Amino acid sequence: TLDNGVRVYLLSDPNFNVSAASMVVETGSLENPNDREGLAHFLEHMLFLGTEKYPDVDEYSSYLRTFGGYSNAYTASDHTNYQFQVLPDGFEGALDMFAQFFIHPLFTEEYTAREVNAVNSEHQKNIMSDTWRRHRILSQFVKKGHPARKFSTGSLETLGDITSKELINFYNNHYSANRMGLALLSTHSLDDMEAWTRQYFSDIRDHNLERTKHDPDPLEKKETFRLVQIDPVKDLRDLEISFSLPSTRDMYESKPGRQLGFILGHEGEGSLLSYLKDKGWARSLSAGAGSETKEYGLANIRIGLTQKGQNEYKETIKATLDYIALMKELGYQSHVFNELKSMAALEEIYANKGEGMWRATQLANETMMYPLKDAGRVNYIYSDNSPEAFENLLTHLTPDNMLVVLVAKGVETDQKEHYYQAPYSYTEDAEFYQELTTSTPHPEFMVAEENPFIPKTASVPNREMKEGILPRVISSGNGVNLYFGVDQEFLRPKGVINFKILFPNNMMNVKHRVYSKIYVACVNESLNEISYPAKQAGLNFSFREGYEGLYLNVSGYSESAMKLYEMLLSHMVDFSVSEDQFNAIKDKIVRDYQNFSLSDAHQQTR
Repeated sequence: TLDNGVRVYLLSDPNFNVSAASMVVETGSLENPNDREGLAHFLEHMLFLGTEKYPDVDEYSSYLRTFGGYSNAYTASDHTNYQFQVLPDGFEGALDMFAQFFIHPLFTEEYTAREVNAVNSEHQKNIMSDTWRRHRILSQFVKKGHPARKFSTGSLETLGDITSKELINFYNNHYSANRMGLALLSTHSLDDMEAWTRQYFSDIRDHNLERTKHDPDPLEKKETFRLVQIDPVKDLRDLEISFSLPSTRDMYESKPGRQLGFILGHEGEGSLLSYLKDKGWARSLSAGAGSETKEYGLANIRIGLTQKGQNEYKETIKATLDYIALMKELGYQSHVFNELKSMAALEEIYANKGEGMWRATQLANETMMYPLKDAGRVNYIYSDNSPEAFENLLTHLTPDNMLVVLVAKGVETDQKEHYYQAPYSYTEDAEFYQELTTSTPHPEFMVAEENPFIPKTASVPNREMKEGILPRVISSGNGVNLYFGVDQEFLRPKGVINFKILFPNNMMNVKHRVYSKIYVACVNESLNEISYPAKQAGLNFSFREGYEGLYLNVSGYSESAMKLYEMLLSHMVDFSVSEDQFNAIKDKIVRDYQNFSLSDAHQQTR
């Protein structure tokens, strides 16, 4: 920690290809003034437009480009993060320019109007985004007076007449060294980076600002079923069930939120998703619990519905609460904690943790959100086996603390959100609420048993490290070539298996491509109860169709990879899906094709 209070994380690695830095400031959109919605986001934009030491608005970006780099930033609910990456030779100069953002930004009046238009353009781009629409609509159901109700990103309407004085006041009242965390990653030595950090960042002023505390209960409890229906831009069909939670950031040593997501989001035999698929109501499910701030968070269960599931959405909700009833009945599952702990220990040693801006951003955020001694390791720490933390989280998953969102074409709407003009409706149903208060587990439900794919003996191979060892053919015949290569470069207990089936050219037409897509989707569907525990055990696989034929890839810990590979091959020739599952697959593929023209331009040109 610098004398002015900036928390600092330095990471040196001779194998990095680029150098990167990230600064997090513990202020975000929740601190927007009531009459200046979007101000925190607008300030983020303005910091890039010149400083007292480097007044040219293009100097920073031009310098980064000269050294093969670029920059970015984002504004979240409770923090704002600025980051850049550059080739190592340009790192020190970039740090000097970057530090000036937080020492003497200019906030030049002539660029204020220009940047308001840039923020408004960003908002205009987001207007057709179903994600942004849903986020904004849901904010309207936070209790009155809570800052999460505010319009977070800003537009010409909310920022059009803003002055430099307002920017400067917000900057001085919220940006302070004691509310900042900095991460530097480079091939340069720790001594060099420490010297640069002290030289360039020690002049950031410490106003000794208190962190803003937010109301820990954004959603009011209410003894009725609350439903928001949204008519989307794309042809979507999603059900989202949300519960307000206390923040779990301080529980990072026990991670009850991750355990909750692991159990609710499981896709194996006896899981909620398996039950919903058997009923023909769902095609996908994801679940998790996270923290928006240090005071509050959310548990979310998002279910991709079939048409049948949309018609039976209330039954889907009842089944979800019935599964939660099972979790409450069974209580803490120590084997889940132990599995997560085992995989975290392996991943801390063997995972490729990445580099550049993305990793710098993650590390900077951890310096601010967690004790500095644990920054960089937060995801891998499971030191507190706490049944109480998990079971306390379950107490918040109740119908009176629940908000449900149904997103589908053609749902009944009677309102439009102001900034996005997105159609939606809100209804309450006290009778259905009473049904939900008597949830009981279905006999088909079960919590996942111990994972057979968890590696037991993963260790670094005992062989000499070499580079440039290429795979060689070890078998050839009957149209099959088998290549094998020994890893002598990374020396990790991991392997990769690639299997390619090439089709004759006369089969590679539109009709056969569609058939292949449906076949692959059916095989993947039949694999669901196998693939999920495999992925939880650090194994990855993909089975897809392409321009030449079919591609199967398996990667992960060698001890388990071959077991999974053999299962996959078996399912490719012997699989089964129900008629409901097949219809859901076909429906999704058709809707994906229809939605393609509504995707962003860069996605359509890929």
